[in-house]
Amino acid sequence: MQGVLGLDDMVGAAWSLISPSIHPLVGANKTGKWSNDVDRLQLAFDGVSVNVLGELGARWDSTTVPGIIVTTTAATNGVIV
Repeated sequence: MQGVLGLDDMVGAAWSLISPSIHPLVGANKTGKWSNDVDRLQLAFDGVSVNVLGELGARWDSTTVPGIIVTTTAATNGVIV
């Protein structure tokens, strides 16, 4: 029986198709009780913190890999990469 892929596994697999040398990180801070009112996301790209959180529609563009964009889809806990 095959195991279920976690978010990090899926993100890693998707990025490895784009470029094996790119190292993204999408994570969430540990919490006892989840609340969408508190931003828990942690984002990094090739070891550099990606700070787009806190504002709907905020955008980050990679300066090292053209076309890599992170956009917030909510004021907290929502991004599209």
